[in-house]
Amino acid sequence: MKLTNILALAFLLHICLGCSHQIYQIELTPDGTAMQRKLTVWSEDSNENISPFEEAELKQLANVYGAEPSTSNSKNTFTGRFEGQMPHDIGGAGSYTLLSSPLGTTHVYSERFRDSDDMLATIEERQGNVDQLIDLWIGWIGTEVSEPKLREQLQQLLDDEVRRDLTNACLYFWAIPLRDTEHSEQALTFYVGQYFIERGYFDVTDGPRIARIFFDEDQSLVADILVRIVARKLGIPAEKELPAELAKFRDSKYAGDSLKAYAATTDRYQDWLAEQAEVNSKSTDPGAMLGELLSNALLPDLFQPHAQVDVKLHCGTEPDATNGEWSADEGVVTWSERLGTAPLPTLYFAAWSEPDAAAQRKHLGKVALTGERLAKFITWYCGLSAEEAAECKRLLAQLSPGPTLQDQLSRMQFPGNRKRAEARNLLLKALEQ
Repeated sequence: MKLTNILALAFLLHICLGCSHQIYQIELTPDGTAMQRKLTVWSEDSNENISPFEEAELKQLANVYGAEPSTSNSKNTFTGRFEGQMPHDIGGAGSYTLLSSPLGTTHVYSERFRDSDDMLATIEERQGNVDQLIDLWIGWIGTEVSEPKLREQLQQLLDDEVRRDLTNACLYFWAIPLRDTEHSEQALTFYVGQYFIERGYFDVTDGPRIARIFFDEDQSLVADILVRIVARKLGIPAEKELPAELAKFRDSKYAGDSLKAYAATTDRYQDWLAEQAEVNSKSTDPGAMLGELLSNALLPDLFQPHAQVDVKLHCGTEPDATNGEWSADEGVVTWSERLGTAPLPTLYFAAWSEPDAAAQRKHLGKVALTGERLAKFITWYCGLSAEEAAECKRLLAQLSPGPTLQDQLSRMQFPGNRKRAEARNLLLKALEQ
């Protein structure tokens, strides 16, 4: 059961996730030092009805890929070949790196899709929204409550307890999915609910009354509950008559109209109007600004269009490191995730190594160096200077299979002062397998 009004946003999020969302389907195929990339895009609703992207976004993607898409059944497909950095087609950043050595290659793919990788900035932005909201409420109380003692008590309550506790609620909304990804919505309800219960905002027995808010959509219930909370925090007994300047806020229409009227006089409202003009929005309702501040503090991605990113990487070799699903039958790694549903940005990565079978058989007698050992050797080799790399290549070319191969390796002095013994030991251990 939901225990606090702000948790309605979690419920709204659940509903929004079932609405229309954008799908980005990417197919990646390594091509030397570059990556062949095929991006197919479409929108899909909860009934699996397909529709094309808006023309403006398709035009933007065409500019990224330098060509118009092919179209089939409302799906648009873009293709391109990218060296090093992945294109900014979905948003984010990514790269593909090929490391080469005389004994094989290592490939590293990594890509972040949208969202920010600056965790501190994300938290500070949420806290900033809370602070702006609290400051507005404090200013509003200053215009609504004339009795000095009550006004000071209310403003102090907002500035201290409510500011701290709403900020903590904001952090819970951010952090819970890190702890419990499978039951994050249920966990969020109980964590935040327990937090506010322990601090005297609610009692467990208030649950049914709060639940009526969601069933009846009665704003007067919200106002009455909020006034009860304030009275409780101020130490006013339940049986005692409320001060008139507090009781008047039980009138939800009066309270709402008054708060919006005050908000319209603030500098923050003028800044918000300018922000709306920049995105060609005609919204001027101060209530929309207040709701935006709250949703941006708790669930900043709530009203953003949701997107799903499916990636298939044709690597042919099982990766040494990946957070995707490896299919030996197809020789591919796949990922699929909805963006904006977790605190951390969506990041796909895979690293795999391919031995140069012909070179290893020629100099080692078999394909001995594979997997992580090959990756370590290649990493060491690629860190050498041009002269050191040439010397290493010369030494490896002198190796020949036979009973003396291990002895040849044991006496070999690879270039570089550091890690050269480790590189030699990698080859010796590989031969022992």
